[in-house]
Amino acid sequence: MNQDTNPFDQSFGSLDTLAETIYGELRCPVTIEDTNHRLLAYSSHEDMTDPARISTIMGRKVPDKVISTLWRDGVMKRLLQSELPIRISAMGEIGLGDRVAIAIRRNQEVLGYIWLLEVNEPLGEHGLHLLKRAADAARSLLIQLQMKSRKEEKSYHDFFWQLLTGHLQLDETVRERAKLLGVRLPERYHVTVSVRRSHFRQTPTANPLYVGNDAFRADRSACNDRCPIGSVGGGAFPSGRP
Repeated sequence: MNQDTNPFDQSFGSLDTLAETIYGELRCPVTIEDTNHRLLAYSSHEDMTDPARISTIMGRKVPDKVISTLWRDGVMKRLLQSELPIRISAMGEIGLGDRVAIAIRRNQEVLGYIWLLEVNEPLGEHGLHLLKRAADAARSLLIQLQMKSRKEEKSYHDFFWQLLTGHLQLDETVRERAKLLGVRLPERYHVTVSVRRSHFRQTPTANPLYVGNDAFRADRSACNDRCPIGSVGGGAFPSGRP
């Protein structure tokens, strides 16, 4: 292999494609996670894996016991402070094999992480260099994902407030908007808003405010936690009426 060749100097259509390319170049199973340790992409691994990796893929998130151990032992602090790949020795008690990891960065902001499972032999200097290049390639993909997520979040936010303020009156219009957002609305629902006391000290009550409309009621939250709006939360919830 030409030591000057950068296989990651190309456009990747997805994080999955990038993960497979990393695996193909370094022969180490790969996971790519966001800053909350949710799984974004992973590579093939043939027979090369460990319990922590399997649990992460099955649950689409790193197991809590693994996360807490990595923080307790200072691994995450090292990862957040380093712009280069770091090595993590195996931790048998949490099913974690030898790892190499790197933070994906935009300037000083950490966007996510790439984790490699070392299965045959430690990654050499050239492999570590390529992993740094892979993290650079992941940056633009994570920025795109972040922008898409924020756009979807705003769409949920707008839909919820249009329901709340009565700007969407026609059942047909509401259901059309809900369908576009992937929200399933049954025949009847009501809209609920809850307010945190600490942010509204002058408010005479901390009890939730319920806003309903007999024409529109649902058997599940329409927005729930996908509509973060500061100190106010809400969604469309099932009606108690038949």
